[in-house]
Amino acid sequence: MTPTTSDGTADHAHSGRADTAVVMKMDNSTTAASTDMADSKDAKRAVCAFASLPDEIIELILSTCDPSSFASLVLLNPNWRRVSQQAQLYALQLSRCRSYATSHRTVASPPDDDELPKLRKAFAHEVKRNLYEAYLRPQETIVKLVSTSISSSAALPGGEAFHFAFSSNGQYVLAYSTSRIHVLRFVGQEITVERELKILRRPASITILDDGSMLAVLSMDHQVDLYDLSNGKPKHIRAIALDHHPRTISLSPGGSVLAAAYDGGIEVYSLSTAVATDKRGVKSDAADSLSFSKDGMQLLGTTIHSKNPNTVILTAPYFNPGEYSPEDSIGQLWATSILFPNSSRDCSHAVLLPSASDCGANWTFTYDR
Repeated sequence: MTPTTSDGTADHAHSGRADTAVVMKMDNSTTAASTDMADSKDAKRAVCAFASLPDEIIELILSTCDPSSFASLVLLNPNWRRVSQQAQLYALQLSRCRSYATSHRTVASPPDDDELPKLRKAFAHEVKRNLYEAYLRPQETIVKLVSTSISSSAALPGGEAFHFAFSSNGQYVLAYSTSRIHVLRFVGQEITVERELKILRRPASITILDDGSMLAVLSMDHQVDLYDLSNGKPKHIRAIALDHHPRTISLSPGGSVLAAAYDGGIEVYSLSTAVATDKRGVKSDAADSLSFSKDGMQLLGTTIHSKNPNTVILTAPYFNPGEYSPEDSIGQLWATSILFPNSSRDCSHAVLLPSASDCGANWTFTYDR
């Protein structure tokens, strides 16, 4: 019998494999995605190593690749984009574009840094002109979840539809129904199902950290259950009783803060300590979607399914960390400071736009009715 946690959540990742197969349809071909957890860990290490390359190596790669690859690599992550912002790199790639080289004079070498905006604009024109991969629309990937468990309601004819939740950077996707939570990992060329968790009822809301280490499940009885997914079977860490009936929940990037939105406002809970009173509440317009900035210092609440548009932004004030670690200090910051919401009743479907220089967010992109 598969072990079940206190709230009815069980792990079905037997021998590192989930009871769900993923079928990907890409370019009219069908590929079965492996769910081997050892390969998944190797892929994680490879991605981390690739993201932590020194600036000198990144610059060398950008200077030796072709223009189409260069156009894609500058969008890889903020670090690669920062290193790419050199006039000499753009001048070099423009010289390799045949359509540009045949109709323009050779750019002076080395070009002045003041010419970077002009060179970037010219290269962007060549990207569109030559239909590089960065300009073309991404390929469509169809993922089919085929459960091998006969008890899964989604596997039966006429089964219910899945609900979905994405991690902050989209590396993990949660597909959940009234009986199962499927944890899908979208890193690398293969899509893997890392876990299939058995539940007793559909969660009201669910969220997962972008590294897949922590899962938060909001049940219908005003309670959030936290699970550690970093090692082997899921481990129930903590249960948090909420004061109000929440619409949605969200975790800060480091997992030190839990936010819950309800009809009359937003509550934030510090997960750095086990004290239930480490929380703050603020009255605001209703929101049914929450998201933290990458540095965990801003919280955006917005409406997606509600009829009345609302958007609210909370910014954590300055806090002296003292003896706390950087991640724990964020939890203390949210739980011990007075919060002031910045609201708008004209905007919905809002998202935070990360800054190119740091992990903060200075702008939001919203739908204005």
